[in-house]
Amino acid sequence: MKKKLVILSFYLPGIYPQGDDSVVLNLLAPAYLKAALDSEPKLSEKYETVILDVPTTTSQEEVLKEIDKQKPSIVAYSVYIWNFEQSIESSKLIKKLRPNVKIIMGGPQVSYDSIKILENNSQIDAIVKDAGELIFKMLLETDLSPKGFSTVPGI
Repeated sequence: MKKKLVILSFYLPGIYPQGDDSVVLNLLAPAYLKAALDSEPKLSEKYETVILDVPTTTSQEEVLKEIDKQKPSIVAYSVYIWNFEQSIESSKLIKKLRPNVKIIMGGPQVSYDSIKILENNSQIDAIVKDAGELIFKMLLETDLSPKGFSTVPGI
């Protein structure tokens, strides 16, 4: 049975077209990560990857429900300046609800100060730095074991 991997992306609603909150903004980073995983037979056989694009205006309770519906083994966050706080809060809630879920974060907002972010957020298992597709694949190949982390550059 495949493990469920949820890639969560909070987006700012009403940006394009300006003022139209009904348009779902599909960010590229989660799509690139999913495509990278799906193109790797060993990983695509092991993981079913789901992208959740969620507006930043969604309540944390609703976000938690959407994540929990998927029954994930891993939740990965694409983190930018506009969604940092939501990502941190969401990761705390999902880890509280499902303590065995692995939390991975990547993106520009967490790459530059990753040590401090990890020190202040024990719910995060790993931060992927720089261009994430290759590093993310390598990380998943370790089955997220702490010993395997040392073999992956950029986490």
